[in-house]
Amino acid sequence: MKAKQPNRKSKHSSKHISTDRVTVEVPGSTANLGPGFDTLALALTIYARLTFTLLPENDENIPFVAASGVDQSTLETAIPRFIFKVLQERIKMQPQMIKRLRLEVDSQIPIGRGFGSSAAMVMATLYASDRLCKRVPDQQSLLSFGAAIEGHPDNAAASLLGGLVVTSIADDRRTVLAKRLEWPDEWHLILVVPPRQLTTATARSVLPKTVPHEDAVYNVQRTALLLAAIQNKDEELAKEALHDRLHEKYRAELIPELEALKKEFRDSAAIGCVLSGAGSSILMPVHERKKKDLLKQITNWLKQQGTDSHILDLKADQKGLKELNV
Repeated sequence: MKAKQPNRKSKHSSKHISTDRVTVEVPGSTANLGPGFDTLALALTIYARLTFTLLPENDENIPFVAASGVDQSTLETAIPRFIFKVLQERIKMQPQMIKRLRLEVDSQIPIGRGFGSSAAMVMATLYASDRLCKRVPDQQSLLSFGAAIEGHPDNAAASLLGGLVVTSIADDRRTVLAKRLEWPDEWHLILVVPPRQLTTATARSVLPKTVPHEDAVYNVQRTALLLAAIQNKDEELAKEALHDRLHEKYRAELIPELEALKKEFRDSAAIGCVLSGAGSSILMPVHERKKKDLLKQITNWLKQQGTDSHILDLKADQKGLKELNV
């Protein structure tokens, strides 16, 4: 199924709309890509649109957030507290301004399924906060602040910059290093999305504090190979590189679909089969010329399994976060 685009129409009546208004569209992302744990991420053509309106004065009759899209109930309950916390961090010393803010969010990014939904919301909020405070958003500042909130920079960098990003924290432990690379346009991204959510905290709780030296070397080698494969559009090399020993085998107990799909589609048209971020979704890149056959195979397999999982057919977003004139 194709990712649906957010609705552009406002849900608030015009009498409440101030000239102090910022609308941001931000892509979701998939992180790790197999071996690149907390290092690699790729922006996806699935989006959230957030409109921040600064009312002339606080009106408690207008709810802080008006939400629509997928996982709407979660957006309406969890997002207000989450966004409010980000706003408090970014708009310091201006509590009256925060009270006047209202948010419309229309998101097609599934929550708790490995699409970087929280990172997308964080980056959109940080950008809009700067604009409403009459500051020129600075890319490095946004990345550093976003990584500090998220705890890791990969999803935040992908949502901000678009494309494939390679990220790290500098030795000063504050500066985010992020380099954007081009993902092959002909490599499409099929994602199998289970019906249940999985929090990042839960997915990280099953990871060991130490790993064998050989597993660390294995992942360094595969990450380097993957970047070379992407640069050269080498599908066979990418298929060999999309393997991991640092996180997937530990998280497989939480996501039974992962090992089942790996086994079923090991010799398929898919370039690889990896966990999307911390899960629960599974990512299967495929060349566009083979996509139709792979989609048919996955659809038939899901029917045989009797699962409620669904399929998203996406590409890499190459633009990242953008401000809209609506």
